[in-house]
Amino acid sequence: MKEPLRNMFYGSIMTSGLKRFALRHKAVLSQSGVVDYDNFHQIRSVPDFDEFVTRRLFGYATVEDYYSDASSDRLLHNVGVPLLLLSALDDPIIPAAAIPYDAPERNPNVLLVTTNSGGHVAFMTDNNLLHFRKSLMDDVAMQYFTAVAQLQESD
Repeated sequence: MKEPLRNMFYGSIMTSGLKRFALRHKAVLSQSGVVDYDNFHQIRSVPDFDEFVTRRLFGYATVEDYYSDASSDRLLHNVGVPLLLLSALDDPIIPAAAIPYDAPERNPNVLLVTTNSGGHVAFMTDNNLLHFRKSLMDDVAMQYFTAVAQLQESD
């Protein structure tokens, strides 16, 4: 599935789920006075939902402020143990532009690995969703943990 089509597919499913959740809990969310149900029909994407619902519920001035605060990138400089960041460039949820490419430069405990494919969490090595056999994520994580353990033993 090509990236724009895949992102539209996942985005549509996520947006529909978020809207159903917010509508199911309208009685409670309406009490806050900040959720804009009058313009709810304008929500067509997750960023739209975050604009009309999430940022308002949590008191953020802008969606960008919410995204910045929700990102772990601002905390990576504090990591004091070895950390592996594994991210797929075709992730339909987290765009490649959001990957903290400079994190390893800011903190030597951070190792960033990107792959061309892998989706959001699956990293399946066979392209058959119905016959899940093996995950690249498992192999990479085990290789990383083994290497970290060997380095600690040699110190």
